[in-house]
Amino acid sequence: MMLKQWCILVVLLAYGASGLAQIKVAAKLDSNNILIGDQVRMKIQFSHEPGLEVQPIDLSAIEKEPKIEIIKAVPVDTLYNQEEVVFEQDVILTSFDSGYHFIPSIPIQYLYQGEKGELQTQELAITVRTFPITTDSLSLQPIKDIIEEPFSFQDALPYIAAGLGGILLVLAIIWFIRRGKKKEEAEPELIDDRPAHIIALEQMKALKERQLWQSGQIKEFHTELTYILRSYLERRFKIRALESTTFEIMLGVKIQPKYVISESWYPDIERLLQTADLIKFAKAEPPLEWHEEMFELGKRFIIETKQEEVIIEEPVVEEVQEEGGENVEEDTTPIEESKKN
Repeated sequence: MMLKQWCILVVLLAYGASGLAQIKVAAKLDSNNILIGDQVRMKIQFSHEPGLEVQPIDLSAIEKEPKIEIIKAVPVDTLYNQEEVVFEQDVILTSFDSGYHFIPSIPIQYLYQGEKGELQTQELAITVRTFPITTDSLSLQPIKDIIEEPFSFQDALPYIAAGLGGILLVLAIIWFIRRGKKKEEAEPELIDDRPAHIIALEQMKALKERQLWQSGQIKEFHTELTYILRSYLERRFKIRALESTTFEIMLGVKIQPKYVISESWYPDIERLLQTADLIKFAKAEPPLEWHEEMFELGKRFIIETKQEEVIIEEPVVEEVQEEGGENVEEDTTPIEESKKN
């Protein structure tokens, strides 16, 4: 009986040994000699018969190595054939420390028929080299001469542009100075010293001959009409009418003596100026007879407020016989003098 049990135990041990003999673990580098900072690929292989379950590979042993760094761990690739299953995983490594380093063993755990097992890869060695330094680079080198480029047109272009700019600036200054002198030497503007009403009536006559409102140019007609009236107020009464509003003009009109501008004219002057403002700025369209009425109103105002001419006659000088036989001649020519009201 004991002999039978020993035979069964020997058979089981032999079968287990033969099963484990079919498991293979390996790790290899595609290069054992790299330059500092370069990358190297490590391939982990685990082959076994079907029915064995491999656990995820633990790379913490490499992470604990201070002189080796993991760049990337490629997902596991599984290959199947009739006799075995092969697991492969690539791990990209690098190092920034020169010298001779060791990559530690990596444990691989598995389950087979409900039992846990573990195998480890072999330890790998790698040499990390630095950049070669030539001895001649450490010695002092002689100072080299400055290499001068030939002078070209592009090099001279900035100086040419600056020179032309300076010439243009000088010419511009001279032109402005001469222009100012010409203005100073220009003849003074001729001032029409005729009475204000004569100038205004001439302008009214010219305006009527142009027949602006009859040809549809209503805005131009009233603009010209109010300009003549404003100019007349400036010349005749010294009111700054050309640069003032209708309200400001009426203030200046109302401070004039009543015997010069009667109060009865106040509403007519204001109506004439306000009508022109409405036509020019509000685009109002008054009746056609309104234009002729405003023209005659302005003309009548100029005539009734014009500067009067006063003729002063001096005593007639006649030839008188005085005692002693001397004759005295007296001038009888009247003298006309114009006075402002």
